[in-house]
Amino acid sequence: MKTIGEFEQLDLYVQKAGSSEAPLSLLSAGIVPRDFIIESPELMTTYEEAAGLNGSIDMGAVYGKRYMVGDFYAKAADEYDFHAMRDEIFALFNGPEPFYITESREPGKRWLVRTEGRYSLDRQRTYGFFQINFVSASPFAESIVRTSENEFRFDSAKLQFSQGIPTEPLVYRFTTPSFRVYNAGDVTVDWRSQDAVLTFKGASTNLRIRNLTSGADWRITDGGQTTANDTVRLERGCRALRNGLSIVASTNLAAFTLAPGWNEIRIEGSSGSIETAFDFRFLYL
Repeated sequence: MKTIGEFEQLDLYVQKAGSSEAPLSLLSAGIVPRDFIIESPELMTTYEEAAGLNGSIDMGAVYGKRYMVGDFYAKAADEYDFHAMRDEIFALFNGPEPFYITESREPGKRWLVRTEGRYSLDRQRTYGFFQINFVSASPFAESIVRTSENEFRFDSAKLQFSQGIPTEPLVYRFTTPSFRVYNAGDVTVDWRSQDAVLTFKGASTNLRIRNLTSGADWRITDGGQTTANDTVRLERGCRALRNGLSIVASTNLAAFTLAPGWNEIRIEGSSGSIETAFDFRFLYL
């Protein structure tokens, strides 16, 4: 057990969205994070009133945006270097594109954020102290690793202790019509809004993919067939493709979901050799 004085220096890692470059360590860039505070989820509840009834009717709730605050300081080489240092900080945090932030205390998770509002550096000789407000359009942090990367060892460097990873091996590619898929996050993965992919390859008639745990039930409804060489792909936004061409109009327009924990999956209407694969990130509150 570490004492308070033994904890390592906090670091934050910044990476542009869509970039293949390694995340930038702020400490290595000369920016010292003093704290990184993540606010609680914002619950947005809808109520309705009915004439003659007391109180309100709870119509359900969803999560809104997520807010966080970073407290930093940086040191210039001399007083003439201070303004160049300031401009480099502005360029890093205030670009037009969103970027990912990962903190060293939770190295297996990342947030897609933008800088919100203005800030300035409080200059004290060659030091500049500043605080930045960040906002994430998603209320959820996501895992650094995707299920397609096959790095789900309990001791993987891309994972952390609190990510819900069991000690048993996790598999996300299957060749049988019945199997279990594990969602280590504490949030349901929903194909309507999350960057998730489900692929099926093989012969079938009226293909049906069911999640007996979450209740998701996706299927082809017009008697459509697939051959052994065809690939059906379900993507974000409920897109459905067969060999790259849309087949949404031939489906029941349902969204696929994976509940937290183990999900019992059934493939119906298939024949012969098949392969089903899942590619997504775990989501965390």
